[in-house]
Amino acid sequence: TAGTLIKTAGTGTTTFAGSTVGPARLNNSGLLRLQNGALVLPGNGTHSGTFLVETNATLNFTSGTHTMAGSVHFEVPGQVLFSGANVTFAGGYAIDGNAGISSGAVSFTAGSQISGTLSLSGGTLCGGGDVTVTNAMNLSGGTLSGAGSLTMRPGGTLAISGGADKSLNRVLRNAGSLVWSGGRIFAANGVINNLAGTIFEVRSDQPFYDGEINNAGTLIKTAGTGTTTLAGSSVGPARLNNSG
Repeated sequence: TAGTLIKTAGTGTTTFAGSTVGPARLNNSGLLRLQNGALVLPGNGTHSGTFLVETNATLNFTSGTHTMAGSVHFEVPGQVLFSGANVTFAGGYAIDGNAGISSGAVSFTAGSQISGTLSLSGGTLCGGGDVTVTNAMNLSGGTLSGAGSLTMRPGGTLAISGGADKSLNRVLRNAGSLVWSGGRIFAANGVINNLAGTIFEVRSDQPFYDGEINNAGTLIKTAGTGTTTLAGSSVGPARLNNSG
């Protein structure tokens, strides 16, 4: 669509599905606006327009391959979900609102910003572009990988929680508040930089494997009666550099 495609009614789900030849394909170079319910995109797509997902609506990329041009913009008082698709943001990406990754891969090739809440429960956030989260991030599973960094801005909160393992193969920069309350962290190629003036709070007895923690702020263990270990799994013991 190069004009406006709008879902105005219906609290259920509209799916661009397939019957005999595969899922329907949507290419958005205009405005896709969801006012109610959910829209599911299981097919491939190439996008250069705007996605407006209002408070009571959800946009879900469930499968297929989607390429987002640098001009793409997401305005999401509601929710955009990546639950199985392989999505590449080929330019700088801005999402004003909330995003969730539960399966598949979402790759950022240039500097991008998420101004709402980013939730990673499965799948992979990857790519060489630096990603900045300004409000909150919930990391309960999945993988952070790629040559780029992920930065939590001042005033933001990053919660690492839940019993599932987390894989950190990316630079994670905390300029806000970081709380680790659950799950093992495997960081073979991962680094956590806890910047000056920030807090990294450990409420877990789980191990941190292989990677590196650079603490220039405050690293504090506040809960858990057991032992938190900076251990080794595949590449040797984790390393802590404390200048805070």
